[in-house]
Amino acid sequence: MAQENPHLRQEWREEGVLLLTLDRPETLNALSQQMVDGLAAALGRAERDRIVRCLVITGAGRGFCSGGDVRAMGRHSKEATAPGSEVEGWEARARELFFTADVLDAETALRYGLVNHLYPHEELVERGLELARRLAQGPVGAYGRMKEVLRAADAGDLLRALELEAMYMTLSGLTSEGRQFLRRFLEERGSRTQA
Repeated sequence: MAQENPHLRQEWREEGVLLLTLDRPETLNALSQQMVDGLAAALGRAERDRIVRCLVITGAGRGFCSGGDVRAMGRHSKEATAPGSEVEGWEARARELFFTADVLDAETALRYGLVNHLYPHEELVERGLELARRLAQGPVGAYGRMKEVLRAADAGDLLRALELEAMYMTLSGLTSEGRQFLRRFLEERGSRTQA
């Protein structure tokens, strides 16, 4: 995967894990248009590349990402008008955060369900890579089908999501990947019940 953006490092890790690092620590990794374009290109390539089984995105320095580059937005605001956006389906808390732009500390983000885990800064990348390796060893074909079901559910199409889920459960059981994971699950389950 080519390195095209000086503010977005790409690093291959073992077992199909790609690490993308937002690299503008002097701005707390504020997203410039160049970074957004580079990230979109890297994500598109990763999605098409069968070697990439899991992707980790992190930020250099003391913060992951402070959001959009407000200074750059201010410079360009006279040049172009941003299109409006419509917010639908968000929970009340997400709407509040959207409109107030309140800054959340890590504990609050965990309590709100915006993050799944909290780790000390020095452990963060390694712990994220541990999860990525675990996912990369999993049934990535099934993960792709799960994501399609979740996208249908997110779009509010419950009937389509249920149809996809039923179809993909059957399909997953017919793939060699699915049979391998079912065999491993049954072996692990059997060893636990015998213990």
